[in-house]
Amino acid sequence: MFTKKSLASIVLLVAALVILSSCAPKIISFTPETGVAGTDVTINGKRFKQDAADNTVKFGDTVAADIVSSSTTKIIVKVPAGALTGLISVETDRGIGYSKENFIIPGGAKWTLMVYLDADNNLESAGIDDFLEMATVGSSADVNIVVQMDRTVGHDNSFGDWTGTRRFLINEDDTPDMAPLSDLGEQNMGHPDTLRDFVVWAVENYPAQHYALSIWNHGDGWRNLIERKLMPRARAPETPRGEETITLRTVASDDQDNDVLYMKEVQDALEGAKSKLEERGMTKVKLDLVGFDACLMGMIEVSYALRNVANFMVGSEWLEPGDGWPYDTILTELKNTPTFDGSDLSGVIVTKYGLAYSSGITQASVDMAK
Repeated sequence: MFTKKSLASIVLLVAALVILSSCAPKIISFTPETGVAGTDVTINGKRFKQDAADNTVKFGDTVAADIVSSSTTKIIVKVPAGALTGLISVETDRGIGYSKENFIIPGGAKWTLMVYLDADNNLESAGIDDFLEMATVGSSADVNIVVQMDRTVGHDNSFGDWTGTRRFLINEDDTPDMAPLSDLGEQNMGHPDTLRDFVVWAVENYPAQHYALSIWNHGDGWRNLIERKLMPRARAPETPRGEETITLRTVASDDQDNDVLYMKEVQDALEGAKSKLEERGMTKVKLDLVGFDACLMGMIEVSYALRNVANFMVGSEWLEPGDGWPYDTILTELKNTPTFDGSDLSGVIVTKYGLAYSSGITQASVDMAK
């Protein structure tokens, strides 16, 4: 039981933590947005230290030893040798602040598009069609198109009628029966670890200046709570039955494993991927874009769950047609203009989707900074 004294101590501790966090540095902007080692970068913000030695500036995980000048609102620093594309951070004795966008180190691929293609359900034929749409464009030196595809039994017997889960780097004219980069056997695409591991694998094996993730499958937005209680699952939900007090959002149903991804699991998977990449020595990476090629995912609650891992989100407020995103026209634009940033690509997805259908559709891009 808390005493008045102990409660007062807790209140003071919480107040101290709030004050301390409010005194941490804040990065508002930086310029230029890209540069090689030795480039002067101006970081604008708040609560920096006047003395350059009292600020620790990092590009990803690489410390910038050469701070040209410093004030409480502006730091000019040289990009350190060995830095990789990632977030800029400024740390003082009052905390640490991160940039909202990645600083781009030139070289290598401009984009890696990751498609989490969960066709282990009645959308298998549409999944194959989208694979073939991507293959009409194919990867290039600037754009990597990597796919993790799960197929099912009894819906579509084309292209080898294989089941299980395979990873591909899609090049022009590829087909789903080609030799994959890896055959993982049956994987539960409705489990957060499966999504996390795919993102980690893609970033480690196909590094780029920008990253986009498309989560492909059924989506059901605000799920009816009674329906959720009646639906058996392969594993227990995060809230025990009988103790559920909120409705939840789901995406990516996997029929063979009888499972789905709740939105909290998507959030945990992507935040977990970010942490795991840091543990393995990769630079701090924020996804430029997370998109849901699925129904009913264009909701503010979905966007909010991704605020720490992505700069833009794309999703449909209403139902999507079975054909979903037009990957051929979207990727043609990206391949022709690989200098796109996350805002550009999210706009292209919305525009091309709108042009692909005559009526009855919705699609929107959300700027997470808002």
